[in-house]
Amino acid sequence: MATTPEPSDDGAVALVPLDRAPEVRQGLRGVDRDRPVLRLERGIVDLERLAGLVGDATLLERIADGYVLHLPLLVGPGASLIVRGTTLRLSTPGSAVLVAAGRLYLVDATVTSLDPATGEPTRLEDDDAFRPFVLGTGGSEIRIAGSRLASLGHRGEKAYGLTVSAGPGVAGDLPPPRLWMVDSRVEDLFYGLYTFEAADVVVVDSRFSDNIVYGIDPHDFTRGLVVARNVVERTRRRHGIVLARGVRDAWILDNVSRGNGGSGLLVDDRGTDVVIAGNELVGNDWDGIALFESDDVAIRDNRIVGNGRDGLRVRNSTGVVAEANVIADNGSDGVEVYGSRRPDGGGSHALLCRNLITTPGDAAVDVHGTARLDWLRGTGEQAVPLAQLKLRDRASLEPWLADPPDAMTVTAVDDGTVTVRPADASDFATWCGRKDAASGRWTRLPRDLP
Repeated sequence: MATTPEPSDDGAVALVPLDRAPEVRQGLRGVDRDRPVLRLERGIVDLERLAGLVGDATLLERIADGYVLHLPLLVGPGASLIVRGTTLRLSTPGSAVLVAAGRLYLVDATVTSLDPATGEPTRLEDDDAFRPFVLGTGGSEIRIAGSRLASLGHRGEKAYGLTVSAGPGVAGDLPPPRLWMVDSRVEDLFYGLYTFEAADVVVVDSRFSDNIVYGIDPHDFTRGLVVARNVVERTRRRHGIVLARGVRDAWILDNVSRGNGGSGLLVDDRGTDVVIAGNELVGNDWDGIALFESDDVAIRDNRIVGNGRDGLRVRNSTGVVAEANVIADNGSDGVEVYGSRRPDGGGSHALLCRNLITTPGDAAVDVHGTARLDWLRGTGEQAVPLAQLKLRDRASLEPWLADPPDAMTVTAVDDGTVTVRPADASDFATWCGRKDAASGRWTRLPRDLP
């Protein structure tokens, strides 16, 4: 993350009505359109300088351990706000929100809500009741390091807690918003992180705990995503990490997603070009990893253990390679691959290679519906015998066997079909990928399975 700039002496602020601050208005539906918004017009300003520019403690109040903001604050295009080494409390009665159309730096800082009646952060008693939030709009950059965000957000448009979203206006009018976060904590937000048509979103070495609906939720055509070495835990209602609706070019690496109310990791609705490697998906209420209607996904070197439903669930998704994963002790199937007829004629198509799969549940591997599973099986490398495979509802299995064929017994049930191919070292090199010895990175998965 780039070095935080030093404050400048050319800062300027203005009070404008909400109606003239569309970046703020999109997140404050139902608020009086004449409500004043504090807009940072220009300059690189920290909170101390901002308080001096404002000169009114009823708007921005200095307290013993930081500041209280009593109205919405907009960091305008071309301006930068630095919140460093202090606590910024956003007053709930004041509809105080922190919105960046320019640059926002949170460094060794805390940003939280404030209920003046109790002196404590605002508790979410009703999903629709206002609670302050942080929002980056089109053209913005938010950089967060060593910081804590807590008790923010509600179920309002772009008001989820920490949101990075295109707009306002027609998509494409402004550059996509960007976010970098490192070594930070996110707690008790309605959504821990939500993105919409964002680019170059990087979240590293951070902890998302006890958030309400989702932990990390890149959404709607976000691209250039890196989520690495984070812990996402105890999300109360749904998934720890979810990529939904056209998210592409995403790397989900070396995270721990555990004890969440939904799945550990979900890729949904046209996700594509996603690498999921080196993660631990443990003890989640639903699936460890689920892929729904998404294509070209590599799932490698993950530990998927003790989840309530499937270890790995693949629905109506193609170009899926699952390699060198440990998938054990999940409540239902170890791996489930299934599909229904899609408009493009496909269902699901996945390849398993070098996994360790055990289950106390329904089946180690369950393939059904409009689905095909290729199983590139090397001697001693795939723990589950083919006898533990459930193949039904016209699904197809193509096991590429490097083991002696007479050591295998393959049974198809319920109109399933089995086609056995020989496999050699070149097949493993071509389809199972490899790690680069120098970088430790996996090669990209092939675009089309055979």
